[in-house]
Amino acid sequence: AARLESRFETGRTNLIRNAVRLNESIELLNGTTRQRILAEKRLKEAGEYAVPALLHTLQNSNDSHTARTVREMLVTIKRDAVLPLSVALPHLSTSSKILIAKTLGDIGYQHAAPALIARMQDGEESPAVRHAVAQALSRIGVDHESNLSLINAVVANQFFDGHQSVIPQPVGGTNLFWKWDTQEQLVPLDVPEEVFAEVMAMYFASEALALNPDNENAMSVFVAANLKRDRELRGQHDYVYGDLPHSPEFYATVFGPNVAQLVLSSALSRGDTTLALEAISALSETAGAESLLSGEKPLMTAMYYPDRRVQYEAALTLASTLPTSSFTGSYRVVPLLASAVRSGGEL
Repeated sequence: AARLESRFETGRTNLIRNAVRLNESIELLNGTTRQRILAEKRLKEAGEYAVPALLHTLQNSNDSHTARTVREMLVTIKRDAVLPLSVALPHLSTSSKILIAKTLGDIGYQHAAPALIARMQDGEESPAVRHAVAQALSRIGVDHESNLSLINAVVANQFFDGHQSVIPQPVGGTNLFWKWDTQEQLVPLDVPEEVFAEVMAMYFASEALALNPDNENAMSVFVAANLKRDRELRGQHDYVYGDLPHSPEFYATVFGPNVAQLVLSSALSRGDTTLALEAISALSETAGAESLLSGEKPLMTAMYYPDRRVQYEAALTLASTLPTSSFTGSYRVVPLLASAVRSGGEL
């Protein structure tokens, strides 16, 4: 049964990704009612895999009817069309930018906001494009004057939190990371379904940091997503971030204790024990007394976390960093360390 299911899924994936079949389906959109229904079913099932072919048709068609039909099909694909269209938007002709901006507005998902705001705030864009973008942003409920770095960080958090509204439907256990190539245009990179949310969180966090290197929220999302991505890969290759120059642990420390504390706070709120331990490990290497006693103090909160190892590691880090200081919750440090000694490290 497992082999049969695997073969079925492989065959389905091959059909969905078949470029010839996708182009034939697009041609059928202008056919008879039966042909159009068949084409719409195929293209909707293909989802984001159909977007490059549809976009190519939209760019190269001089027929207003075809352009309208293709745009309607992109709207029908809905959420799964947002990421590839967002990547393509800056590289299109003026007329195509207007159509795609309107399409993203009609689709109605807010993770199109970074791409739209970037066009709105680009002084070299034509008034017609900026007007179409403003209308699209209004339709998705985003202020066109929003801070672009903050908006990218918001989308990064949505991916890291696993919001279904931003994650396309995987096919055959694979999601797609889209890049733009001047020759091939939209180019997909296969990403294992298990780490796609983390990869996209890292991407949008990187975009936020490129605009504002001091955006600590974006730093914390990048660090947390990178740690989780590395853990969840389980030997699979990541074609997007698999060749980073440094380990996830390096990024967890290089951004400093404030970012590590944000990562710890996020881990505690989501109940991610492994991420909490990784964040505490980074804090043990970088944190000083002043940083641990400022802000929301997640390391103190960690001493009340249900997992005993998190409690022990938090207490040990506090004891080594603040051996003589008094602070809220300091009374728990010695009992926790004594408990760890009595138990011999057994959890």
